[in-house]
Amino acid sequence: MSTILSTTYPVMEVFTSIQGEGFHLGKQASFIRLAGCNLRCPFCDTKESWDMSTAKKMSVRDILDNIQAEHVVITGGEPTIHNLSPLLCALSDSHKYIAIETNGTSSISGSHLIQWVTASPKAEANYKIHQDLRADEFKYVVNDDFDIGVVPTCVRRQYAGRIWLQPDSTDMQYNWNKCMALALANPWARVGVQLHKLMGVR
Repeated sequence: MSTILSTTYPVMEVFTSIQGEGFHLGKQASFIRLAGCNLRCPFCDTKESWDMSTAKKMSVRDILDNIQAEHVVITGGEPTIHNLSPLLCALSDSHKYIAIETNGTSSISGSHLIQWVTASPKAEANYKIHQDLRADEFKYVVNDDFDIGVVPTCVRRQYAGRIWLQPDSTDMQYNWNKCMALALANPWARVGVQLHKLMGVR
């Protein structure tokens, strides 16, 4: 266990707030934002997390010491580019409910310890999802270029009601309208929201 607790990760921040998106909207949650990403999406709202050299090296023990909620969300950047097994083992041993947000391009080390996976396929990866990824919900960022046809038929059938269309904030009103029109025309989709941004919190 001491080896697990001494494992380090490049961390942008660890903080407690409310879950602002998806199925767990409104829940208290502690967020672990890891640095580094394998994509460079122009609409990314955490571009500062791309560069791992600017991140703070934190041990698993230090990360646990900063966790306040029972519901823990691992995000980024793209967290799956790291070996998450030590962190996931420690969180599981602490009886945390573990969720992760991923662009879906990689498998997740220690995935059997995760209770909830949010996959957000990106145009920069041609909306492809790694074959080993087990998702619980899907989130698509909607902008002027987004085409609902990128959502595979198998995803529409299996995840109906858990497919979120979330507006790109660069042109919010236009993208809200587009999300609404798409959801009205496709009952398997839902309009998503970033509640934390509307509330003005992290």
